[in-house]
Amino acid sequence: MSASTLPDLRAVMERLLGLAEEVDESCTTSTGDLSPEDVASALRQLEDAISRAVAEDIPRGLTQLSDQGLELIAELSAMAGEAGNAETAREVELMSIPFVIWSVRQGARIRVLAPVVNALAVQANAVRRPEELARMFRDMTEIVEAVMPEAQENAELDTGHPWRVLILNRAIVATRSHDPAMMEEAFDAIIDYLPGDALNFFQEAMGQMDAIGSPSPVREIVNGYYLRVAGRPTIH
Repeated sequence: MSASTLPDLRAVMERLLGLAEEVDESCTTSTGDLSPEDVASALRQLEDAISRAVAEDIPRGLTQLSDQGLELIAELSAMAGEAGNAETAREVELMSIPFVIWSVRQGARIRVLAPVVNALAVQANAVRRPEELARMFRDMTEIVEAVMPEAQENAELDTGHPWRVLILNRAIVATRSHDPAMMEEAFDAIIDYLPGDALNFFQEAMGQMDAIGSPSPVREIVNGYYLRVAGRPTIH
């Protein structure tokens, strides 16, 4: 189910609770102090707390609760992985996307970024059709716009930093969509947020497009950004 079309928090939580039951049936150990039953109980309490925060219009409280939810989802996914249930682990991880999108649309900001960035990377590998790529780009943009400054710090110093991965992966999704407006928005973000990565990104993008024969309009956009950051003509 797409994050953009998921109806509400209740649907997210019901699926997570069902997955927690699956993990509990196959899990003999835990990754920490929690068991799958503990995670399920915490998710139920979390849903109640989120509902109260939304009803009382407390965005700051919702941000803290969103952080907790992402941590619980990551914990449950890790439990499934340790139990040898890779498919369930993947599905649990992917549920972080609709959870975050719903939270952001209620006013939450994002501080715990790694779980949803990992999930988006998994989802991106499975998406092929232009309309799916466009929908994913919109979801990623909502997430980018909600990330708090402290979650962006030192991104250029760590190649695996979640903020860096998110910005670069969004640009890859935009490029695969062949949509000029999406590409330009994503490419501008690389220059703004990751200036040290820009030249290498556009160099690699040009090489990949040569290899796969991307449409000329797409190549022209990427080449224009390459020239912009390189300050010299492209050499073929």
